[in-house]
Amino acid sequence: GIKKSKMMGWVGRFLSTSGESEHHASRSTMQSALKDEQISIKHMPKLSLDQVFDVQGWGHPGKIRSSGFDNVYKNSGRLTAAWYQQRREQGCYMSFFGSQKSPSMGCFSCDGTLVETIHSFCDIKNVHEDALFYVGDGSWGTVVLAPKLLDSGAKHFVRENCIAQPSAEVVHSWLRKNGTADYWKIVREHVTTRRIFFYWLDRTQHLMEAGGVRQQTDLAEFHAEFVGKVERL
Repeated sequence: GIKKSKMMGWVGRFLSTSGESEHHASRSTMQSALKDEQISIKHMPKLSLDQVFDVQGWGHPGKIRSSGFDNVYKNSGRLTAAWYQQRREQGCYMSFFGSQKSPSMGCFSCDGTLVETIHSFCDIKNVHEDALFYVGDGSWGTVVLAPKLLDSGAKHFVRENCIAQPSAEVVHSWLRKNGTADYWKIVREHVTTRRIFFYWLDRTQHLMEAGGVRQQTDLAEFHAEFVGKVERL
């Protein structure tokens, strides 16, 4: 017969994958589920709404050659000025999310909730120090500019010596460098939390010393819970 441990392992894996399937559905199922509701989802580094553009011209492997920088285009049409104004007022940002190999591009609220999927499938073609180029949903050439170029006003963009079909590691590195995340804020929050932890540790650790109030209470509860039962056995 099948060993109990092996059977339990199978059951555990089944339950685990069943639970995961509710949160990690296929791309088509995800799109259907996201259509009428907002959910929180893990994403890559944040991008400003002003960094992402629809462009004409895809270039070729190793070279970005694009022009006509405009509002992002998606399957349902071009995002309007009113859309951008509303999202800015809400503090939204854009970010890749989902599969590292073929991520999606989404618009997120300030609390990390996915508000809208812009492109379900992003084929990242080229990465350069100044820009990242991808094709959204097989049709929409899209450029993500480095922040240093946002005030350039250029409508014709050429960059050679790009990394073609970049790995997930290269993409993440570029996004971390050029995203809008406030890393100093993250450090400050960590330091503040650490300071609070050690403050209360210093204020309360004497309670667990030998003869301390909490030490005596824990010892009494331990005896009441375990010692008497062990002795009866």
